[in-house]
This record gives sequence, structure tokens and C-alpha cells, in this order.
Amino acid sequence: MSKKPIERILKVELTLKRAADILGHTEWSTTNDYLDADSDDDVHHTGYTTKDIQTVNLPSELDDAQLIFPNQVAMALENAERLAIAAEMGNRRREMIKETFELIQVVGEYQSSTGEMISCEAGIQSCDVDARNDRVTLEIRNPEHLINDLLCGRGYFGPELDSYEAESDDEIKSKLHCLGDYFDIYGARKPNGDMDRNDSPDIDAAYLKEEIEAQIAGMSLNEVADAVLDAIDSGRIEKQDYALTLAAKLSGKSKKEIGNEVKAILTLHADSATKRAASF
Repeated sequence: MSKKPIERILKVELTLKRAADILGHTEWSTTNDYLDADSDDDVHHTGYTTKDIQTVNLPSELDDAQLIFPNQVAMALENAERLAIAAEMGNRRREMIKETFELIQVVGEYQSSTGEMISCEAGIQSCDVDARNDRVTLEIRNPEHLINDLLCGRGYFGPELDSYEAESDDEIKSKLHCLGDYFDIYGARKPNGDMDRNDSPDIDAAYLKEEIEAQIAGMSLNEVADAVLDAIDSGRIEKQDYALTLAAKLSGKSKKEIGNEVKAILTLHADSATKRAASF
């Protein structure tokens, strides 16, 4: 009586980096273990102009920031959106890991080492990605037959692994690199995890607020004074006193210091500005 081929479910744990390597995404796994995208290196962004930000919903307490500091708001908005896009890219990469592994399904048909024909369904029964703990858990149905199919090919004699007895977990793990070959062998389409260029993930409002505050906090007194003059000259703000008050409130600098700096700028740039300087 012929022996019955082994049938079992094996649970295997991998790091995200190892999982990405197996699937051929080495460009992702070189950055970090969590497959996160870099907001500068991986995200293409055309930036924002001061006109673009007029349609943006800012945190209510910073609603007037674009009137006095439009350049800083534009830079903050780009940084916040870059971070949001990078976070979404990382999420999609991790989702792609699950989706790709679960596509791997075969019917292992080959000759055992004793010459008997083996025919067993095998594949990745489930894949769980736990990014927080850098862990990918695979439930593999009939791992011996899956590996024999991918390493040796259909109908081959003399399989890589025993067809009747369970191999050790370490032996199975050492040969999981072949899982990535499934897509070439069977001509299956491998998900790429890329974002569509039209995707626009939601920006975290709290982070945007922090980014705007940081951009403004990094301004020198001279830059704040220049911004006040630009806001008035462009017509975004009509009243000088309101411009100074708003600039002081948002920048944390004193209204008097900003006013004196504005006077200095006007006096320095043209004698004809002396009269205007006196009004600040």
C-alpha cells in the first residue's frame, strides 16, 4: 500500500524586511524594517504656491495665517501632505505584502523520491501583517508540496523535500525564497503597492497646525516684518495695525519690535518711504 502524502498547515513568522525580500521588493526593504516610505526621497511633490493655499481648510486658530504668512503656510502644507502620502505609501506596501502572498496557490504535481505521483493543493492560506511588531505571519498549506512545486517544477522526479514526512520549520524557512518565483513560473500578475498619482490622502489637521507653527517660529524678526509689508502691499490685509497684531500673535514676537523693524526696512530701502515708516 502506498504511503499517503503529508498534508498539514504550517505557521511561519517573518520580518517585514524578509517578506519584502522574498517578494522581490528589495528597494523597499533597504530603508527600514517597516517598509515606511520617506517623505522626501520617495514622494514626488510639485509644491504649493501662495494661491493654492487659498482653497485649503486650515485649523480654525490659524485661519488668518495665510493672510500674513502665506509662504510659510504653503511650505507647511507641502510638508504635511508629503508626510500623509508617505504614510499611505507605507500602508499600501504592507497591504501589498498580504495580497501578494495570498495569491500564491498551486497544485503540486510531481513524482516522489519513491516514484509515486503526488498531487496536492498547496499555497499561502493566509497572511497577517503586523507592522507595529515588524511581523508577517504566513499560514502555509502543505509547505513541502508548495516548495517542491516551485523549486522542482511540475512532473519532476526527485523532489527537494520529503513528500511524506514533515520537514523542520528551519528547513521550510530556508527555502521560502522560492515563493517570489511563483509569479514568474505561473505568469501571474504581482501587485506593486504603488499609489496612483491622483491619490490625495487626508492630511492630519493636528500635524498641519504644528507644521505651520514651526514654520512661523523659525522666522527671523526681519522676515516677519517683510511679511507684514507684503501682506499690506498685496492687499491681503488693509489695516496696518491688524497686520502687526496678527504677525505678533502668530510669531510670538512683540508688536513693537515688529513695527520698529518695518520702519527700519522702509527707511533703509528708500528715502521716499520715510513718511510711510512714520506711520508704523
